[in-house]
Amino acid sequence: MLHITHEFQVISYQCSLTFWTAAFPGLARSLPEVQKSLSEVKTRNKSLESHANFESLSRNRISNISFTVCSVGEVIILAVMVGILKLLKSDESTENNTKAFSVLIAFSGGVWLLCATPWFFLEQRRVGLKLPPGTNFLTVGFIQVYIAFKECMKLKQTLSYLIFYFLMGDVLNTTVTVIATLQNSVVAYSTLQLTLLLIVGIAAQAIGVYIFWLAQKKFKISTKAMLSFNVFWIIILTMWGLVGVHTDKFGFKHVWEIWVYQLFYGLMVCPWYAYSQTMISEVSPLPQMFLFFALFSVVGKTSAFIGPFVSSAIITASGNNNNMPFAFLFGLSVASTVFLLMVDIEKSRKECDAFVEAEETRKAFGTDM
Repeated sequence: MLHITHEFQVISYQCSLTFWTAAFPGLARSLPEVQKSLSEVKTRNKSLESHANFESLSRNRISNISFTVCSVGEVIILAVMVGILKLLKSDESTENNTKAFSVLIAFSGGVWLLCATPWFFLEQRRVGLKLPPGTNFLTVGFIQVYIAFKECMKLKQTLSYLIFYFLMGDVLNTTVTVIATLQNSVVAYSTLQLTLLLIVGIAAQAIGVYIFWLAQKKFKISTKAMLSFNVFWIIILTMWGLVGVHTDKFGFKHVWEIWVYQLFYGLMVCPWYAYSQTMISEVSPLPQMFLFFALFSVVGKTSAFIGPFVSSAIITASGNNNNMPFAFLFGLSVASTVFLLMVDIEKSRKECDAFVEAEETRKAFGTDM
């Protein structure tokens, strides 16, 4: 029963995250300064390319600030959890530790409910799409994802990023899983200890995402360039673990490394969760933005269970060397980066415009209500 409940929680969380981030492009487009920029294009006082870059920067601002605020909120909640753990004396016995862990789950669930409920009462109705011909609410999701995947083959830049997103998502998810396995072998299981590690990691995440945004804002750096810089540090993370294949002195083998890892992961790796999502909006057709976000989410979550299976096989074949999967992850991360470098944003915009024009005649994705 617990396993089933956990799966429903994961599905609910991932769906919420997917459509939350999918709303960012629309929010950016509605900003007064973006609307003003668009009007300048119409009066020929501003180039279309300049406006597109400005709108892209606005999407990044919303995405990065949102993730920063979320991270700050997480730190506050985790700090409250530490107080709960102290109150319940979780470190005094295994029984107390287990009880405290259950209380934390209930508390975090209550916070989620408290924060999510107002949305359903305060959100104003937004114009959506009518159901396409021959579909209903039960079948439209499956049909549209299939159509989106098939049509994605015509969008070469979108396809290239989709392949990168699948592979690099697999690398990052598996890397975190392997490091967690190594962490459990050097850090005694303690709810308090894990919560403190999370506080360090999430606080670093807030700082890292915000610093990335400040640098991007100041130097007007493109989304692709910021994501490429972020990917470089993901590759470094796999190299860190790879060093530990032949030595016990480095490679997530010591408690101090786990603390440093939390800092490194938050500062340099976590911006992935903001920029990889914003990049989806750079290569997706505007009217079907939510659908393509859903497609990328399905692809991303599919990759999440492939890597761990491969890593498990590698560990077994290497005589239980828990660091050996990093060799595979390092190679895969480098190979996947090639697909990111192949993405041409300007070509993608042209492909998406042509795609939208072609789909207007087919109405496969529905029409405005």
